[in-house]
Amino acid sequence: MTTSHGTARTTGERPEPIRRTARNSASESDNKIHSDAEAQLFGYRAALVPGVTLYAYLTQLALPFFGEEWLARGGSSVRLLRPVYEGETVVCRAEPRADGSRTVLDLSCGREDGTVCAEGGAWLPDAPAGSLGGASSLPDSSPAHPLPELTPDTVPVGVPLAPLETFFDAEAARAYADETDDPSPLYRDASVSGGPVLPPGVLAGRQARLLRINFSFGPSIHVASEIEHLAPARTGALYRTGGVIRETYERKGNHYLVLDALTTAGGTPVMRVRHTTIFQVRRP
Repeated sequence: MTTSHGTARTTGERPEPIRRTARNSASESDNKIHSDAEAQLFGYRAALVPGVTLYAYLTQLALPFFGEEWLARGGSSVRLLRPVYEGETVVCRAEPRADGSRTVLDLSCGREDGTVCAEGGAWLPDAPAGSLGGASSLPDSSPAHPLPELTPDTVPVGVPLAPLETFFDAEAARAYADETDDPSPLYRDASVSGGPVLPPGVLAGRQARLLRINFSFGPSIHVASEIEHLAPARTGALYRTGGVIRETYERKGNHYLVLDALTTAGGTPVMRVRHTTIFQVRRP
């Protein structure tokens, strides 16, 4: 097959590892786990680099392997296992394997000493996307004011959230690609879908912001995501993300929720994400 970078590759080839210097792009966000002072209160050495940033690094192995088609109908998953801090060098690796009639790319991101901080996979599905279920339509509602507090006793399971709307232009795609050291020309130049497309991390990161515009709560930690691409994410469009919290649970003093979210552009479904986060972090 031919990759989006213009080099020949077969799905049986193992992509070469890539190294990235981790950046904390969320230091000014509402989630103060990305600030040094707050993260240290919870026992971390410093602010946590966002989990979606590690996912963005892993997509830089998946896209060249599967080609641009992956951005239109591919699937992926990521689990965040250990913290990564600003300035650390991370090594991302990929290993192809056969899974029935398809090839899955097993992915990992970790420190140079071999410690794995994130792992997951990427694939092109045999059947049309849609296995995650999730939100099928987005409500026309606005966030409540003041925002309701999100606690283990008040999680509104099954209630549609007010959607998050953002216009993304070509500059937003380039800026995110630069921020995550992604060399792909698809995020800067024309593509078969008609122009620059948004890097997958842009839409994969919207679920955390969706929760923040609907609720008031403290520091949170992204744990995992399952992602389905439903159509190319073209720039120059208004993106609308809505979702439903499907479940909540407690484990070792941490309180989790699972959010099913759908992002559309001009009414066209573009990405579906199942996002798991610790919304109430246990203090040490």
